[in-house]
Amino acid sequence: MNFFQDLFAKLSNLLEYAKEHWFRILFIFLTFILFCVVFYFIPKTNIIENNALKEQNVLIFGITLENWFSYLSMIALIIAAVWAIYQFDKSNTLKQQERASEIAKSFSDKLTIKCSIICEVIKGSELYSLLELDSKRYDDFKIFNTNEIRNIYVDDNIIEKYKKKRKESNLDMIYYRLLESFISDTSFSVLMQENKQYSVEEARALFILDNSDLPFKFGMLVSNVLNELEYLCMGLSSQAAGSKYVYQSLHQVFLRTIRCLAVEIAMTNNKSYSDKYYTNIIHVYNEWTNLYILSLKKEDKLKNKVNKILDPKVKTV
Repeated sequence: MNFFQDLFAKLSNLLEYAKEHWFRILFIFLTFILFCVVFYFIPKTNIIENNALKEQNVLIFGITLENWFSYLSMIALIIAAVWAIYQFDKSNTLKQQERASEIAKSFSDKLTIKCSIICEVIKGSELYSLLELDSKRYDDFKIFNTNEIRNIYVDDNIIEKYKKKRKESNLDMIYYRLLESFISDTSFSVLMQENKQYSVEEARALFILDNSDLPFKFGMLVSNVLNELEYLCMGLSSQAAGSKYVYQSLHQVFLRTIRCLAVEIAMTNNKSYSDKYYTNIIHVYNEWTNLYILSLKKEDKLKNKVNKILDPKVKTV
C-alpha cells in the first residue's frame, strides 16, 4: 500500500511539474516530432545487387525494425532529458526552500520585532502625519531616490521638511517609551500621553530582558535593520532562495517597513539612478509589491463571485 501511495505522490509531483513547465516539455516533444517527420520523409533507397535485394527487412507500419529501434532510442533519450531536467529543477527547488527557510527563520527570530519597533516609533511621531503613509500605496515607491519622493508627495521641499520634522520629533524618546512598555506594566499609549522623558542613565536601564540586543539609538536601529534586510534580500534577488517561499509569511512586515523607511532610503540614494544603496531591498520590494497587487486582484474577483452567489439579483417580471 505504501508503495502505491509513494508512486502516486511521485506521479502527482511530476504532473504538477509538467503543469508548471508545460512550455519547456511541449518544446522538447515538438522538436522530437519534427525530427521524426523529417526523418520519415527523407528519401530512402534499396541496395540491389545482381537484380536482388542485398538486405531484407521486416516492416511495421512501413518502418523497418532498425528504424523502430532508432525511434525508441530517441524517445528514451527525450524521456531521459525531461527526467534529468525535472530532477535538476527539483534539487534546485529544494535548495531554494532550504535557503528560504533560513531567511524566514532569521527574519522571524528578531528582525520582525525590530521592523515592528521602527514602524511603531514612526507611527507615534509627527513624521507619520507628514508622510501620510495610510494614503500611500506600496506601488507608489519604485526607484527610491529623492526625485521620486518629491514626485510622490508633489512637494519639492518634502525632503527638507522630513529632516526638520525628524529632528523635532525626537525619535529616541519615542523609542525609549516603546522599550519601556515591553518590560513594564505601563502601556506605550500611556507613556506617549505622559510625554515621558529619559536621562541617559534611565534610557540605558531599559536595555534588559527582550531589549538587551537592541541598539541604544533609534537611528542605529534603522541602519542595522536596513543592512540586515539587504543581506537577506541578496539571497532572494539572486534566486539562491525562492522568493515565493518567503513572500507569504513575511511580505506584510517587509512591505510596511520599507514604506515607512522609503524617505530614509531615498535620502541615502539621493538623486542617483545607478550605484544605489539597498538595491536588493528595492528589487524584492518591487517584486513582492507586484505579487501583493496580484493577490489583491484575485481576492477581489473571489469576493465578487461569492457576493453574486450569496446576494443574487432578483429579476422582476
